[in-house]
Order: sequence, then C-alpha cells, then structure tokens
Amino acid sequence: MKDSRDRVISSSSFPSPFCLFTDIAAGLLRQGYGVRFYAKGLSMYPTIKDGEMITVEPVVASQVKRGNILLYHNGRSMVAHRVVRLGRKKALLNTQNSSLGNFFILSGDACSTCDEPVEADGVLGKVVSVERNGTLIALDGWKSIILYTSRLCRSRLKRLIIRNIHLMKTHSSNPEHTRTVYY
Repeated sequence: MKDSRDRVISSSSFPSPFCLFTDIAAGLLRQGYGVRFYAKGLSMYPTIKDGEMITVEPVVASQVKRGNILLYHNGRSMVAHRVVRLGRKKALLNTQNSSLGNFFILSGDACSTCDEPVEADGVLGKVVSVERNGTLIALDGWKSIILYTSRLCRSRLKRLIIRNIHLMKTHSSNPEHTRTVYY
C-alpha cells in the first residue's frame, strides 16, 4: 500500500493559466460583467492590434448587428472577429416556420476567409472598445462601422486593380492573346 506522500502531481494535471483565464472571463461575461484584457494575434488588424487592451461587454444575440465584433469560444480559446452575416436556423418539420436560433458568420478584418458559423450560445460578448496609446477607441458605434467598411472597400479595390494589372501583363506578353486587326 502506498502512502499519500508517494503520489506524484505533474503540471499536466492542472489547467493552463490561459484556460483558467478563458473560463473566468467566460463566466464573468455570462453573469453580466464586462472584462478587459490584452488581445493576442493579428487577425483583426488594423482595428485591433496585437497587445492592445480590449473591453468586452455581455451581449444578447438579438442585439447583434452586422459589423459588430464578437468574442466567442473556439474550442478552449476565445476569438474576437467581426460579424459579416447573420443567420437563423429554421425548423424543418415545423409547419409554422419557427426559428431554432441565431448563428453568426464571423471573419477577422485581416482574414480572407470566414470562420465556421458560431451559434448564439457560443458568443461570450461584444468588443466595445480598444485602448490604443492611452486613448479609448469605441468599436461599437457608427464611426467604427464606417471605418471598417471604407477599409474593406479600399482593400477590395486594391485587389481588383492588382488582378487587372496582372491580367493585362499576361495578355500583352502572350502572343496567342494578341491579334492583328485589319481595317
């Protein structure tokens, strides 16, 4: 029989500090409290830069609008991405066409693809501000949405111009695409 002093406790038997933070932040948001923490990653650049302090407030799914930045669970981590599309699940067998619930299609501002759909119950809160160089910048107002939309349009226009320039170079350098026109 082993004595209790013979037990070995490894560090893997304890949750990581990040998991503890995620659990605590999620618990506070679900109880109606806001949280502030330093964001990690570049997926929301330039709206949120790596290492900037963000403020997240609880949100009700029915109040979420396109353009909001939501914090949600992605496995054991948390992700803050922008809502690009709203959706509602419909009951297939119900003849009254009632909804089963909301879901959101999210994407990082610096990402070219969307995340997997996020169910409303997976949303922890809405990012309402970022602190940059000691200044608090609101992210849930109309100014933020206009800034994001203008950046998105500028980015798409830039990609379109680059693609057209590339096509023009390809056509002009390939003799098969050139033809002589006689009048």
